[in-house]
Amino acid sequence: MPDELADLNKCMSLFNITTAQRKRHFLSQIAHESGGLRWLKELASGDDYEGRADLGNSQRGDGRRFKGAGAIQLTGRHNYQAFSNHIKDPLVMQGCDYVAEKYPFTSAGYWWYLNSMNALCDRSDVNVEMVTRRVNGGINGLDDRISYYQKACEAIA
Repeated sequence: MPDELADLNKCMSLFNITTAQRKRHFLSQIAHESGGLRWLKELASGDDYEGRADLGNSQRGDGRRFKGAGAIQLTGRHNYQAFSNHIKDPLVMQGCDYVAEKYPFTSAGYWWYLNSMNALCDRSDVNVEMVTRRVNGGINGLDDRISYYQKACEAIA
């Protein structure tokens, strides 16, 4: 757990998730997406991603190797490579196990950064549903995300 906490703190600093509102939304979304931080690797085998050109999975075994990892699951050779380049760690290309163990939150923060989530969280009219739609593409798990957000509001003044 100390390594995960260090990664969380590094992530929040690196991706400027520093205001109370940004922290609340980030933490509530990753809490839901990871099943309360129980799953930092995709539960499925990754076989469904094999050969997916849209994910950059061009080599045999890429589906399993680059299946979802982290609190907001980084998926696919292309996304792993972009993350690897961004944080300057070529070992990211080892795949899912490495990312889930070493960068469970930094990988999520990278997605947060790429999708301009801080700007969304800074809006005066932002709510959990708006953030959820950007993270999830819909409102899957909205009640759970709202519950986590309320807890985050209690903990982060």
